[in-house]
Amino acid sequence: MKTLGTTSKLMAIAALLAVATVGVRVRARAQTEVAPTVASPVAHFGLTGITRGQTARINVANVATPPDPNSPPDPCRVVMFFVDINGDVLRNGDGQPIRREVMLAAGHAAFLQINGSEFVARDETRLNFRPVVRVFVSPPDPDRTFPPPCVPTLEVIENGTGKTSLLFGGYPPPCSERQ
Repeated sequence: MKTLGTTSKLMAIAALLAVATVGVRVRARAQTEVAPTVASPVAHFGLTGITRGQTARINVANVATPPDPNSPPDPCRVVMFFVDINGDVLRNGDGQPIRREVMLAAGHAAFLQINGSEFVARDETRLNFRPVVRVFVSPPDPDRTFPPPCVPTLEVIENGTGKTSLLFGGYPPPCSERQ
């Protein structure tokens, strides 16, 4: 009986040491990995796709609410566009880049969209693309402590029903690129 108890204790200690060693190894590796930077003025979206009968829409909202009506926050300038898997800007039927630039005041929003039915050829099944959102703000007022929060999202809409089948928030830009 004593041998069984001692063996069980030794096995338990060995298992505990193994788990602790793996935990230390995972923790050590995680600290050496480079964290994604948030200093970029571009909202980061991954590659996605749409098919015929779907529309992809980039939405950007300046969600700031002015604390003082006599001193509203500055607007932000937003540039939205779509790129293909090679990083080339998508173009419409006339060869013009599908791109939109807007000034968004506090509480305002804008969008840019593409219809999959116009981009997916009959012999293809889907269009793979990546949305790109760049946000620029004016130089900051010394009395202000933060720039306007501009929040980007990607939405995929079913054309037949108008229902949203995907809604994804890109890693937001910091709204801090200076002009």
